[in-house]
Amino acid sequence: MSRGLQSTAEALVITFLMALAGVFVVLLFQDYLVVALSSWISGEPKMMVKLEIYVPRVDAEYCAVVVIGFGSPSHSDVVYAGEVSPGRMVVARELRPAVVAKWSYDPETGERRVEYYEPVEYLVVVNCPREDGTAYQYGRIHQVFPRALVWTHWVEVSFSESEH
Repeated sequence: MSRGLQSTAEALVITFLMALAGVFVVLLFQDYLVVALSSWISGEPKMMVKLEIYVPRVDAEYCAVVVIGFGSPSHSDVVYAGEVSPGRMVVARELRPAVVAKWSYDPETGERRVEYYEPVEYLVVVNCPREDGTAYQYGRIHQVFPRALVWTHWVEVSFSESEH
């Protein structure tokens, strides 16, 4: 291989590796990038609440999952609605204004820091129907106190089996 072709091949490999590293960084930090970008576009600080909902393996073809966020007593939004196979993870994301609800002080440095942001409630409903009329059902309100600009809340689904 001539020196010119070798240099071109090396440059292509380096470019490919840099692109691959860039994709990895974007995937790793995508939630933070979304928060930063939306805050910059809207001109107000934003935060993201993520609910990770693991739907256990049950004897059903699919499970319907609905997540409704209650931002205030008079306002609610559907954050997620969809069908998944039992045994899968659902991630529901919501961007919210980053309003600090409680501050704390570090006694060593005297600096003020966020204790948590404005809390929010989510209604999580999971229903897994079967042909024989029996369904696995879950419904619960989760109160979340976000403590960072990207906050993950784990939802543990425990089913009750009921006859219809």
